[in-house]
Formats: sequence, C-alpha cells, structure tokens
Amino acid sequence: MKQYHDSLPRGHPGHFKTLELIRCYYWWPGIAVFVKNYITGCAICQQMKINTHPSSPCFIPIKGQKDAELFSQVTCDFIADLPKSDGFDSLMVMVDHGYTKGVISIPCNKTIDATLMAQNYIDHMYQCFRLPDSFLSDHGPQISSQVFREMARLLKQKESTRNSKSIFESSAPTIPKCGNHSTPSWSSATIKRSTPP
Repeated sequence: MKQYHDSLPRGHPGHFKTLELIRCYYWWPGIAVFVKNYITGCAICQQMKINTHPSSPCFIPIKGQKDAELFSQVTCDFIADLPKSDGFDSLMVMVDHGYTKGVISIPCNKTIDATLMAQNYIDHMYQCFRLPDSFLSDHGPQISSQVFREMARLLKQKESTRNSKSIFESSAPTIPKCGNHSTPSWSSATIKRSTPP
C-alpha cells in the first residue's frame, strides 16, 4: 500500500486510482474494502479531501442591548405534551434574551392562545419586570403582535380598576365623618390599600 499510495511519485492518488494501481500487480479477497479503509484512515488524504457537503452556517445570535434591563428582551417558547400536572400539560418558557439569559417557566395548556399568553405574562412577569421592549415567539410576529395588544388591553382594564380604587381611597377620609365608624379603623384600612400591590 505504501508503494502505490504513500510514495512521493504516486502522491496519494485516492481510493479508485490506488485500487487500480494495486490490481495491476496484486489480487486478494476483500482488496477493495482494504484499500478503502486504508485511504479513509490516511490523514493526508483526509486533509486534502474536498468537502462536497459543507455544513450550514451557524445561526446568528440575537444581539442583546448593552443597557438592557431585566426581561426587556423576552423570547417565548413552549414545552408541550408533558404529563398533566395540576391540570396543565405544557410550559410557557420566558427567557431574558438581553441581560441575564434567565428563564421563567409558566405552566399552561397546549391550546394556549394570545389572550392567555398575555394573561400569563401579566400575572407572572409584569409585576416584577414591566412590559418588555421586544417579545419574540417561535409562533411568528403575528402572535407577538396579538400578545402585545392583549397585554395593553388587560393593563388598561387593570389601570381603570386601580383608578377606581384610588378614587375610593381618596374619599375614605371623608367617610368616617359621615358615618358612625371610628377614625383609626378607616385610616388603617386606607393605608393598607394605598400601598402598591
């Protein structure tokens, strides 16, 4: 093999040419397999081999903002078809894509839609991290847009409820003067309600 493949005058001719050169002078059972295995193990041949199936280019990562806050860039994905637990069969996975790469998993069902995604975000994420600057989902930009619209609608409802509570709380100091209630109980109730949730 060294004479017909590795020698300088031959110059590592490859599988078929080496097999042709050896068959001119020698023959034994399994010669083709032997030559193929020898050339497959030849380091010089593997280095010079042309890659006819180049690998696909790497994915380009989504760049994070340098001054990003926690969960200001959120990606949303789902882990579905899990065994049922407390009535849920999936997880809505929220990843902070800009700052920490932190993950928050929210239980949900496989049949979740944009309204429930928005409700889950508000219930589990908004309290701590506010609305995100960007929301990416593997379901496409249409779902992301619907989720943002639903979040705006739900927060508008929440804000109107909060405003009605603050109107009640601002009128609370005048109520004890009109009724037979003692002032300390009303002021303590007002203080508890006026603290942020």
